[in-house]
Amino acid sequence: MSKVEGEVIRISAQIKGEQFNFEGKADEAISAFLKFIGNVYPSYELVSKIILTIDEEKLLRDFGGIIAVASEGPVLLKRDIATDQAIGSCLIGAHIGCKIGKLSKDTLSSDELTKFVGKSSGTVANELTSMTKQGLVDRVGRGEYKITTTGLIHYSNEVLKLKEKH
Repeated sequence: MSKVEGEVIRISAQIKGEQFNFEGKADEAISAFLKFIGNVYPSYELVSKIILTIDEEKLLRDFGGIIAVASEGPVLLKRDIATDQAIGSCLIGAHIGCKIGKLSKDTLSSDELTKFVGKSSGTVANELTSMTKQGLVDRVGRGEYKITTTGLIHYSNEVLKLKEKH
C-alpha cells in the first residue's frame, strides 16, 4: 500500500493568467484535471489516443507473484517460465524498483540477469540478443540492459496469459 493512498492531493494549473485547482484523492483529482485538459485542449484527447503510456500501477499488480524487488535487485518468484519471460520479468522488476526508489538504476547487467534468472551466461546472452533485435530490451551500456516500452507491453501481455493458465 502506498503511503499517499487516501491522501488528499492538490493540482494547480495556470492558463492565460487564470488559476485552476483540483483537490481530492489522487485518482479523483487526476481524473478531474485530465477531463479539464480535454475540455480546454480538445486535441489532447485525440493525441492521448495515439501516445503510448504505461500504467505503472497496473504493472505492479500484474507482476505481483512473478517478481519482487529487494534492495539487491529483482527476485524472480515464478521460476517455471520461459527464459525470455524470466529475463523480461527481471528487467521489469528493475524498472519498477527504480520507479519506486528501491533500486538506484533501471538496468541490469548480463551477469546480474544470469544470477537472477538461474540460467547459463550463454543462454542469457542468446536471449538478450534476440530480445534486443525484437525491440523488447535496449543495450544501454557495456553489458547493461533495460526494458523498452514495447517490452513492458509485451511481457505484461505474456504475464496475463500465464496467470490465465493457472
